[in-house]
Amino acid sequence: MTVRTLDGRTTSLDALRAGRPLVLITASLTCNVARRQQADFEALAKASGGDALFVTLYTIDAHPTEDVCPYTNAYTNEVWVPKDNVRDDVLVRQPTTDAERLTLAKRYRDSFVTHSAVVVDSIDNSAWNAIGNSPNLGVLVDRAGVIVARQGWFDADAMRELLAVHAKSMESERGAR
Repeated sequence: MTVRTLDGRTTSLDALRAGRPLVLITASLTCNVARRQQADFEALAKASGGDALFVTLYTIDAHPTEDVCPYTNAYTNEVWVPKDNVRDDVLVRQPTTDAERLTLAKRYRDSFVTHSAVVVDSIDNSAWNAIGNSPNLGVLVDRAGVIVARQGWFDADAMRELLAVHAKSMESERGAR
């Protein structure tokens, strides 16, 4: 999966992962659920001690102002801006260029991210579409690059348990060799 770093370089999640397990969530500035869940994701990243790579993938904005919400029926052309977005002053339009999306990703990082890496999906949403086009999903990828768990909505407690189970199975594999 090709993504951009916040300095605009193109890379892949495999290159960033470098053989480590990967815990990934999708997020956008206008997703009130992602903003709320990010603190739990950051705490999990901090607690991992670097055993896994934690990545926030900035994707299509969930609730842009004046633009159609990508999670509503395409035929309704519904603009859906949660009250939390007004309160949190995140009233932005849907980016139409990679540069605009990168700017919003930096704003997201500066406001919510402390321990995870942030990468940005291209404006064609190829990464978002590849992993299931959800606003705040969680994914666990093992050392071999295989997706071992996918959460429809990120759940920090469940992901912590998945990581623990995954770590035990890795220890068992090492012991069997």
